[in-house]
Parts: sequence; structure tokens; C-alpha cells
Amino acid sequence: MDSADLVGLASGGLHHIRERAMKAEDLPGEIPFDLQRATSRQLRRWSNALYRALDKDFPPYGTADDFDRVNAEIQRRETHAQNTPGLSLSRDKVRDNTMNRRFEFFRDGMLAGYVSYTMRGGALRLHRTVIHEFFEGAGIEGPLARQVILAAHKRRLAPIPYCPVLQAFLQDNPQYRQLVHAL
Repeated sequence: MDSADLVGLASGGLHHIRERAMKAEDLPGEIPFDLQRATSRQLRRWSNALYRALDKDFPPYGTADDFDRVNAEIQRRETHAQNTPGLSLSRDKVRDNTMNRRFEFFRDGMLAGYVSYTMRGGALRLHRTVIHEFFEGAGIEGPLARQVILAAHKRRLAPIPYCPVLQAFLQDNPQYRQLVHAL
């Protein structure tokens, strides 16, 4: 280590330049002017890297402006997603309740509906769809049917839809017909 790497401090001690300067790997790289083409993942990474850069003693010039631009774009996207009609931010989950022989559909942690079934061999007979009265008219029949058919497919079962709700779903969505056993 030579004296060019050391800087005198007011207290008379020496301090390494490398500790005061930003490291190149800490910087997020080149941030484009138009952020609308960037993915949300890229925006989050840039925001985190810029925040770390701002937390240093001597952040590079323009870091605060870049940080504000990136966070404004993230906020714009979140506002747009919340105001877009038909876009559901709810969490849907399907669980196979083998004790009651039904696929249960949960929305935001609440039981919204289920599809009862019987199983023999590799065939899964889907008998009845029941929607909780609180979720009637919320349009969960489609997501429920899709999740049930995909869950059966993951388990390598051949679903046979006897339920009129599932049959209507398959007529409206022909891409799922190949996953269902022919009647």
C-alpha cells in the first residue's frame, strides 16, 4: 500500500480512499431514461442499489435523481394496477381436502368454494361445484375450475367433469380440454 492510497484526515489519522469511494459493483449500472420498458424486477433492483448508494458518505452525482425517477415509476405502476378494472390482486389457492373428498378454493384466506370428487384408479370424477354465498357473482367459477383441472393434471389424474360449471368452463376454454378425460 503506497501513500497515494491514503488520505490525511482532520484528526491526523489516515483513511483509505477505497473506503470513502463507491465501489463499482455497488452501482446499479446504466439506468435508461425511459423506464417504461424496464421490468418490475429491474426497477426493484435499481431502487435497492440506488438506496444503498445514497446511504454512503459520498454518493455519486445524480444518484438521488435516479432514485426518485425509479421509485416514481414503481409507484405509477402500482397505482395503475390498483385502478385497472378486472385485474385481481387477490390471492387464490387450491387445496385438496382428501378427508372431505373435495378441492377447496381459497381467496384471500377465506374458503370461497369447492369442487367435490370421487376417485377410482387414475380417474377423478368431479361431481359438484359449490360457491360460498359471499363469493357468488364474484366470478370465481373460472379460476376455481382452472385450478382444479391443473391440480389434477399435476397429480397425473384424469379428471372427468360431471359438473355443469366445469363443463361450461371447458366449452369456453378449449385449451384445457386436452387435460380432461373424454366422456
